[in-house]
Amino acid sequence: ESVHLPLEMIEIIVPKLPVKSLLRFKSVSKSWNTMISDPTFVKNHLQISKHSNPHNLFMQNNPNSKGFFSL
Repeated sequence: ESVHLPLEMIEIIVPKLPVKSLLRFKSVSKSWNTMISDPTFVKNHLQISKHSNPHNLFMQNNPNSKGFFSL
């Protein structure tokens, strides 16, 4: 069973990921590749990474509650 995150969550989470992860995620789909390759995304990612400390991201899908995510 696949889990789909709302676009709004993806747009918040993905720019905060390390570059190494982003390069891997470009192969997820054409839309992810387009988003990650976009010059505006690259600029925003650079700004975010300059002003933030590294964070760990943990996402868990609770099988008892469809659509519940813990970040």
